[in-house]
Amino acid sequence: MQREGISTAMTVQSIMTAKPLTLRSDDTVARAAELMLAHRYLILPVVDADGRCAGAFDMWDLLALLLPKAATLDHLVPDLGFLGDDLPNLQAKLKEIGGQPVGPLARPDLPLLKPDTPVVEALLLLYRNRTTLPVVDEKNCVIGVLSYWDALAAIANKK
Repeated sequence: MQREGISTAMTVQSIMTAKPLTLRSDDTVARAAELMLAHRYLILPVVDADGRCAGAFDMWDLLALLLPKAATLDHLVPDLGFLGDDLPNLQAKLKEIGGQPVGPLARPDLPLLKPDTPVVEALLLLYRNRTTLPVVDEKNCVIGVLSYWDALAAIANKK
């Protein structure tokens, strides 16, 4: 079926970013931060030794590791102005947590897209989850990611 030159039966495979950058479960928080900075990514899929999706590690997971635990629990602490933490203290904290593996920190709750997922279904999942989503094959191996940029580029006919 066609509508104004765009297939209404498009699937995720036609608009995803294939062969995405991933983290291995045994990669460290420091490695994740390095890759996020170098590529300006907010989220990276985490894969096990066989390439199967183990979850995702994102910028908010990283920021949560840098903040006092109480500050991350349901707005228990309204602000942190009373703390004396400054940039050197946060840099030291990043160095301290940098050796932790990302595997146990990876979010396993994100939905996994399949290559044949209809684009409109993927849009709904992007909207509900507000983040880039992994695309996996029949063995749950990460073969791509679908970001809101990928979706918008396809919809705007820029991809």
